[in-house]
Amino acid sequence: MDVRVYRLNDRGWVTYSKRTGGVNVKDSIIEEGGFLITNAGQIRVGLSKFLVSDPLGLNEVGDVVGSSRVDNSTFLRGFLYRRGVNYDLNDITFDRHGWILSSAQAINEERWIAATAIKGNQYVAFLLRPLVQGSIRRAAKIACSHVYDGIVGAKTKA
Repeated sequence: MDVRVYRLNDRGWVTYSKRTGGVNVKDSIIEEGGFLITNAGQIRVGLSKFLVSDPLGLNEVGDVVGSSRVDNSTFLRGFLYRRGVNYDLNDITFDRHGWILSSAQAINEERWIAATAIKGNQYVAFLLRPLVQGSIRRAAKIACSHVYDGIVGAKTKA
């Protein structure tokens, strides 16, 4: 078994992933999944349609970001876990311009997400910001809390 611990926040919540399987990962991996441990217990995070999930980022309110992998391939999709629901970042982000959001590494208390995207054989770092920020009244914030406005400040990796 392979257990990887990724993040610990000030509340004492932890993100980790757990895998079991044989030597040849392609033939025998069984993914136990990515998890968030809180005072209320253990919660599975990541995209359920994908086999492997790594919860790489955690903020103080319990939002989790990371990557999920399709079956035993190397194809990754970035995810956001928020308030009991897992989201594919590609489904909740506007103006991606053909980029596939492949992995999210960090999320802050304002829910800004730092991550990576791929298009063809080109990779970029990106920053996602929620459409509605803290100063907007609560009802509007809840209504739009899972929609991101697109890639901000993308820089191509060498």
